[in-house]
Amino acid sequence: ENRPSLLLSHHFIRYFGDLSGGQVLKYKMRKRFQLSENDDNGLQFYEFKNIENSNKFMKFYINRMNGLEMSSSTYNEVLEEARNVFQLNIDL
Repeated sequence: ENRPSLLLSHHFIRYFGDLSGGQVLKYKMRKRFQLSENDDNGLQFYEFKNIENSNKFMKFYINRMNGLEMSSSTYNEVLEEARNVFQLNIDL
């Protein structure tokens, strides 16, 4: 399909999942594999060095998303795609 607006859903779910839930996974993997705080081998994926405050960044990001102009049908498509993406990630 040729609906680039749906990429918003994928970016939002993927990025927020890695930024919030990914931090939990990082902690659990570090503990499970007995990695020191200085040992980031295999955990760099969960590093967001340019984001000092994840809560503040997420609020900023959501405000930007909410500020996008789109028709109600596009909005509903993006929302439905976000639900699908979320479920796909759960199914992994």
